[in-house]
Formats: sequence, structure tokens, C-alpha cells
Amino acid sequence: MNQANNRTRGMILKMVESVWGNLRSREARRAWAQGQKERNAAGDQIFRAWLIGAGVPDDVAKKAWAQGSRERAVAFLASNAEWIKYYKLEAEVKAAFIKHTPK
Repeated sequence: MNQANNRTRGMILKMVESVWGNLRSREARRAWAQGQKERNAAGDQIFRAWLIGAGVPDDVAKKAWAQGSRERAVAFLASNAEWIKYYKLEAEVKAAFIKHTPK
């Protein structure tokens, strides 16, 4: 049992080393962690641009209207509101929703 614990400790140490790399000091790890927020925000903006370029707001609006009625379409959008808000696609989805309104 002790041998398994030593193996587990070694695996955990390897994982920590791979995650933190050369960030051995507390200050280096803190600086890396503080910069992570900006790196994530930049990645989110790149993904947002890709979503718009790929026509995802139009696809979401079409799927919403495919639910059959305006109430169901709005409910569909409400069920997807979390990621739409996270990527700040509200205006694009709203415009697509209006554009694809059945006549």
C-alpha cells in the first residue's frame, strides 16, 4: 500500500511539474495566474469572432423558429441564454431572430 502511495505522489508531482513548468517560485506562479484571466478573455474574443463568422447566430435563430411558435422560439433562446451572454452574442442573435421571423 505504501508503494502505491509513493507511485501516486510521483504521478501528482509529474502533473504539477507539467502544469507549472518552470514556475517554481510563488511570485512566478501568482504572475502566471493573474495573466491567465487576460489570456482567457482574448481566447473568448477570438472564439466570439469565429462564432459570428461561422453564422452561429443565424443557426441559433433558425433552430429557435423551428420550434413551431414564437413562445417556443423564445423559450429555446432562453435555454441557450447562458452561452449567448458569455460570448456577448445577444445583439447578433436578436438581429438574426428578427431576420428569420416567419412571415
